Amino acid sequence: MSSLFKAIKAAPIRHPVIGGSSFGSLDHITLMLIAQAAEIDPRQLRYISSNGGRDAMDRLKNGFGVAVVSGLGELLHAHRDGEVKIVGITSGERLPELNGIKTFREQGVDVEFANWRGYFAAPTLSQNKVEKFQRLCADLNASDTWAQTRRKYFWSEHFLTGQALREFLEAQNKLLQKGLRDLELLEPAGGGKGWAGR
Repeated sequence: MSSLFKAIKAAPIRHPVIGGSSFGSLDHITLMLIAQAAEIDPRQLRYISSNGGRDAMDRLKNGFGVAVVSGLGELLHAHRDGEVKIVGITSGERLPELNGIKTFREQGVDVEFANWRGYFAAPTLSQNKVEKFQRLCADLNASDTWAQTRRKYFWSEHFLTGQALREFLEAQNKLLQKGLRDLELLEPAGGGKGWAGR
């Protein structure tokens, strides 16, 4: 990994990184977080967008970039078939099913970032119904079927409700807004003249 980062840092234009989705997407922000943690200016990076992990892999095989940033599930088959080597994952800990793949933190790059999904309802929903849905989600999360699904797709458990969820969402919102500003894809806080997004 260190040789890859050195090459990108030395000549970012000649070493583009392919993302599994568009500019400003989670893949793009993940690359930015990795770059910042590796002391690479993310504004100097050359990010090539694509239409999903398979398209990103095709672009990599055709020489359009030196690395791919995408969801693990989208790259796993290519990794197992020997088409690509996964050099790091942004989870906080190694995945039990893929224990041989190190986290970025283990390799000296202090970054942790995950893709997550949530269930949201209208603010007019009664507290009684909110609590009912929270119990239902908690029961589903604790089920054997959901545990099997998580193992199948290498998803980590990250179940939150109530205040813990609100605090997590606020932190994620700040992180993503900062990421988009650092990539110059979102206007700086407070506005400003002479600046334009891409």
